[in-house]
Formats: sequence, structure tokens, C-alpha cells
Amino acid sequence: MPEILFVDDDEKIRDIFGRLLDARGYHVRTARDGQEAVEVVHQQSFDLIIMDVKMPRLDGCAAYRHIHELLPETPVVLMTGYGVRDELDALVKQGAVAYLHKPVLMKDLESTVNRLLHLESP
Repeated sequence: MPEILFVDDDEKIRDIFGRLLDARGYHVRTARDGQEAVEVVHQQSFDLIIMDVKMPRLDGCAAYRHIHELLPETPVVLMTGYGVRDELDALVKQGAVAYLHKPVLMKDLESTVNRLLHLESP
């Protein structure tokens, strides 16, 4: 079963997407911010990480940089509801595989997850 880390400071979003992905056959662990995500990846590896950009303590962009050093082969999808396109484009050039704009639709998230985990054709 693919292991996914879903990181968002909004508890409702973590709960909803965590349950929906779990129901589709993924094992989902959640983290409430970038700092917690970095701590979690020190303990466990993942097949995919999905992470919000704007979060307290350590934002998704900074957390991505730490995580990419620890798990350079792990695909990371960033999510944002803010206009930080230039920064996200730079992170994609550094290795982040994609970004999604909030509000994220489950069908878009599921399609991205399936594609990145090679569960469907690109």
C-alpha cells in the first residue's frame, strides 16, 4: 500500500483528504505544518508527500527544501491558495514534481497521486 504524507495546517482539510485518500487504498499519515512534516520524514519514508505552502512555524517551501535533502527521490506536490507562482515554479525546477491550486478538487488530487505513483498513464 503506497505511503502518503499529507501536510496542511487546516485540520478539516487534513481530515477530509486523509480519509478520502485512505478510502482509495493509500496509507495516509498527516502533519499539521512543515516543522512536523520534517520531523516525520526523519522517522519514516514515504512514496509521496502532499504539502500546503502557507503554514505556521515552517512553511511548505522551506519544509520542501529540508525534505528534499533527506528524501531526494520522493515526489512532493505543493498546494497553495496564494499567488506564489514564481516561488513554486522555482521549487519545481529544484525537484518538486507539481503544485495544485486551492481549493483542490479530490478528482485532481487523485489524478495527480495516481500519476505520480504510476497507477495510471500520464
